Amino acid sequence: MKPSAVSLKQIGIWTGAFERQPASKVQEAGAELEKLGYGAIWFSEGLGREAFTQAALLLAGTSGTVGADVSSGSFWSVLSIRLASA
Repeated sequence: MKPSAVSLKQIGIWTGAFERQPASKVQEAGAELEKLGYGAIWFSEGLGREAFTQAALLLAGTSGTVGADVSSGSFWSVLSIRLASA
């Protein structure tokens, strides 16, 4: 069986605005961005939720036509932030 591939639209958005937003706002934003025609949402990781949780919240508000991914960052800077907040 041939594996299915996700086809992202040509236009995406990157934002760090979700870091400190409540879960309901992140889900609403995912739905609105999808409605506006964005095919990909990239977000930062560092000060707020970890990447898998943030992606799950974003995608929970969509119908599944949008992709979400964390922007690449320094492993060491993320690790130091996580350790400092532990």
